[in-house]
Amino acid sequence: MAKILLEEAKLNPAFRQKYLNQIDLGPMRQYVSEILYQPNQARNVPRAAAASFSNLAHSLLLKYHPSQIVVYPSLFEKQPYNDNDDNILSAIRDHEGTHAKQKFYQPRLYVGHQFAFCRPTKKIRAILEIRAYQYQKFIAASEKLQISEGLRSLIEERIAMYRNLLAQVKQERA
Repeated sequence: MAKILLEEAKLNPAFRQKYLNQIDLGPMRQYVSEILYQPNQARNVPRAAAASFSNLAHSLLLKYHPSQIVVYPSLFEKQPYNDNDDNILSAIRDHEGTHAKQKFYQPRLYVGHQFAFCRPTKKIRAILEIRAYQYQKFIAASEKLQISEGLRSLIEERIAMYRNLLAQVKQERA
């Protein structure tokens, strides 16, 4: 089977799942059951390019269950994600893979991402996101991924945004 190039996946949605199937998750593979292309954006993740999901029963009862990473059209259609292969690898393997790993070991922290009646606190969400963005940043540097300046800037902006959110939460409780 011929390798699907990013440019092909960007131009033709029919190639997107095949492109995603080629991604080497490396050590994150044990935390991810599958990467699934979803052409329709879910309402509970309106701005996300990708998200990781786990089964509710597993989230409530079991640890050590892999999550599904769902990828939306914006990953292929919007910058900075679609600038190059390393940007997509970074977003899926390093960022969403981190969330899958977090869910694998601490699933109850994530139940609220799937159900409006039990959303995680702002503090927990901020901490989980900061950890995922910091890991994404670390791996990009240590593996010398060729991520774009746009994605580097987005990662830094999101880390700052979630740190500010943590500071606001602390002030609200003081």
